[in-house]
Amino acid sequence: MGQSNIAVVGCGPKAAAIVARAHCLNRFEGTGNQISVTVFEEHGIAAAWDGSHGYTDGDQKLCTPAERDLGFPYYSDEAFPDIAGMLKRDFSWDAFQLSPPHNKARYAEWVSRGRKPQTHREFANYIRFAFRQADNKPVFGKVTGIRRSRRHWTVEFNERKTGRPDAFEGFDGVVFTGPGPSLNKLTKTPFKDVYSGRDFWTHRRRILTNLGKRDAGVVIIGGGGTTAAIAAWLVRHLPDGRKINLVNTQGTLFNRTVNFFENRIFDDPEPWAAFYNDERRNFVKRLNRGVVWENVTDILSETEGLLFTPGRAIEIKAGTGGTKLVVVCENNTSDVPVEVPADVVVDASGFDAWWFTPLLPKALQGRVSRRNAERLEDGMLGDLSFDLPGWPRIHAPMHSQIIGPGYNSLMVLGGMAERVLRPYR
Repeated sequence: MGQSNIAVVGCGPKAAAIVARAHCLNRFEGTGNQISVTVFEEHGIAAAWDGSHGYTDGDQKLCTPAERDLGFPYYSDEAFPDIAGMLKRDFSWDAFQLSPPHNKARYAEWVSRGRKPQTHREFANYIRFAFRQADNKPVFGKVTGIRRSRRHWTVEFNERKTGRPDAFEGFDGVVFTGPGPSLNKLTKTPFKDVYSGRDFWTHRRRILTNLGKRDAGVVIIGGGGTTAAIAAWLVRHLPDGRKINLVNTQGTLFNRTVNFFENRIFDDPEPWAAFYNDERRNFVKRLNRGVVWENVTDILSETEGLLFTPGRAIEIKAGTGGTKLVVVCENNTSDVPVEVPADVVVDASGFDAWWFTPLLPKALQGRVSRRNAERLEDGMLGDLSFDLPGWPRIHAPMHSQIIGPGYNSLMVLGGMAERVLRPYR
């Protein structure tokens, strides 16, 4: 019996889905090959979801329905027809709800209350449950690079506790997960009250204190889910009437609702195969990126203090008189920039999905980068790896929208894991 070795960088839901499916595959007798998954994580399991390291406060509601869990959509497998049932039994959201310290009464209550969305912190606990179920212990340390050793990858990292450099070798493929750090296009300023879509959550008390002393309010740059989540949090915590101004090119927030006709495209690969690449990108942009789920917009619709300024933010500068900060915007209808006053500015315009490029060998960094994004994504292989002849596999689910609309999100985590593990079975 042989063994395939996979490294996963990042210990969130994508890593958990891969670990869960690999665990189930390994339990079938006669598979001929065992799959070892080593997960590298700088902070902790589900650190980006529990509120301890930004991105969220942990109390935000998960927009993706709980039933779209680590095994969803539970694809059948001709070689292993029972794997869907095994995943459902051992790694589903239902299995987590029925496991200690939960109980059947709690699960029944969740169903009776209409299957309310779980919080990000509850979702983090679910991810930890999956790692315990699979008896998978991540390697805690900051990955500093990967290098090729003949036909395999070696992952270099600094141990979390000691900071000592170390390396694990012999990986047939590496999977890079996670949204990456904030793009920080405008946050590199000398002003203290400018935050990113990640670090806003770790400075919430300070922000509320500063806003309590002044009247100008908050400007949030962006028009997607992060912008809406931050705005919704502020609506719940700021005094009524305090202004929250959203600056984005669309001048609004586009809504995402639960819709069978849209959802089926995430679950069924056949319709997707009939689309041209431009149509696929438009679909993902419309339903995954730059859209807000209705449970968030319901909160925002309750305030009269929400404003929209259409335009592209180009600068943050000091204000004059009683104004602390000014966000300078430009749009297509005026040659004169628009200036929006603020006491606090949050740049929630996005995250760097190419964060892993500096970790690659120098020979690859020129080929795998944002500059070549469209070519790399158009040429991505069915196992969600880049087409890089002569190199061990590099899987990048966050760039897989051409292969499928849901593999870069939480919509079909089980389908994503199935694709990544295909070449290692």
